[in-house]
Amino acid sequence: MNRAIGWGVLLMLGWMTHPAVGACRVASGVPTGAAVLPVGGLSESGSDDLPSPLQGYATFEQMQTRLQALAESPWVELSSLGKTAGQRDLWLLKVGADPQATRPAILVVGNVQGSHVLGRELALRMAERLVQAGDSPAIEQLLANYTVYFIPCPTPDATEKNFQTPAREHNGNLTPTDDDRDFSLGEDPPQDLNGDGVVTMLRIAEPFGTHRTHPSDPRVLIPIDPKKGEVGVFRLEVESRDLDQDKAFGEDASDGVEFNRNFTFNYGYFARGTGPHQVSEIETRAVADFMYDHPNIAFVLCFSPEDNVFQPWKGSPQTDSGRIKSKILTADQAHTDRLAEAFRKLHGGKNPPDAPAGSGSFSEWSYFHYGRWTFASRAWWVPTVEPTKPAEPAKPAAGQCGSDR
Repeated sequence: MNRAIGWGVLLMLGWMTHPAVGACRVASGVPTGAAVLPVGGLSESGSDDLPSPLQGYATFEQMQTRLQALAESPWVELSSLGKTAGQRDLWLLKVGADPQATRPAILVVGNVQGSHVLGRELALRMAERLVQAGDSPAIEQLLANYTVYFIPCPTPDATEKNFQTPAREHNGNLTPTDDDRDFSLGEDPPQDLNGDGVVTMLRIAEPFGTHRTHPSDPRVLIPIDPKKGEVGVFRLEVESRDLDQDKAFGEDASDGVEFNRNFTFNYGYFARGTGPHQVSEIETRAVADFMYDHPNIAFVLCFSPEDNVFQPWKGSPQTDSGRIKSKILTADQAHTDRLAEAFRKLHGGKNPPDAPAGSGSFSEWSYFHYGRWTFASRAWWVPTVEPTKPAEPAKPAAGQCGSDR
């Protein structure tokens, strides 16, 4: 996490110090002190009442307190883009003195996926580190010529659902939705059947199921490979009771519309979580309106599973010539690849997971429809652990051989 924060500040400064805004001379363009800004761990103000995986992460109220503290800086202006259905503010933090919004700017957006609470924390800490360094001559000069906008949490209603118990992943806002399209809302939600405070999965014994036990750990189920003649003995279902007796488990919790699936590029019509139409939600409209109202934004960074720094987008001359653009332009790719490489070196992570294909996602909309260079990073993932090799038997000492018998 610390490296991701440091890289984010480094990326902003490297981009802004290039004489032609939008080019990418990171290594040579960063002031000396940019890479050594102090970074810290997670917030220590998290409540012990939170689900254990989220202890240490700031709640919405704690985030507001930290934003209001930042607003005391003469470089900072805090405003709201609007209120959600849950009456939570969509906070915008502007760093830099530019009342007419004419200076080149970068936009940092936190967790575009509600459950990616790390993204909110990263965006918030990036703002804190930048403001803390504002007294240095290099940062002061930058903020006098450029603007940095932060939207640390564009989907606060969805994010706060993840702090509730029983714990489960939430990405949708408070808009009522018919998730299984049976004309009933929320009639079969996931349930915490064993009362452990977490909604997990049910392992149901079933001949010719979809999963089998892992050969080295029977607690773990893995999908079968029919091509290898593997036969399943279990199926997996969300922890629930099938309350509507349709033989599907926990398929309709009326989970709401997802911010990261409600934008116009590659929109998933009639898919779960996408909403009745593109940009149908308060949150997506507010963020899109702000961005279109601020054409000075030239660079967008967000925290998202659709990672394109460890999994860079690839274009080709053939797709460049297409009327409708669906791949990154090769002219842009040369520059974005350079910035992505700088991130990977500083981050140091190995074996990143595959980036899911976006469907109505913010990052792809920002590049293909809003028309700005856009980076998306998940910032952290479960590291790969190499199995421990068994110790080799001790070799007999010199002069010894055979058995003692």
